[in-house]
Amino acid sequence: MAVTYKPNRKGLQEVLRSTGVQMRVQAAAQSIANRAGASAGDSGGYTVSTRQGRSRFRAIVYADTIKAKRREASGNHLARALG
Repeated sequence: MAVTYKPNRKGLQEVLRSTGVQMRVQAAAQSIANRAGASAGDSGGYTVSTRQGRSRFRAIVYADTIKAKRREASGNHLARALG
């Protein structure tokens, strides 16, 4: 007896765009930025940018200062912060 799954796409989009998911995404991105900064020795060098997309909420973390960009190029601190 096979069970088929048919996703409710509209409901899934509502969940992915909800404020609860937005807060979780922002918190995760900020945590990654903090870990990357601590690893690089430049706590303020990484920035979080968020955006509401058509289907989901997104966040990116990037090196913002010259010092952080140089350390990122040589040490890959963002990749290490992901675990």
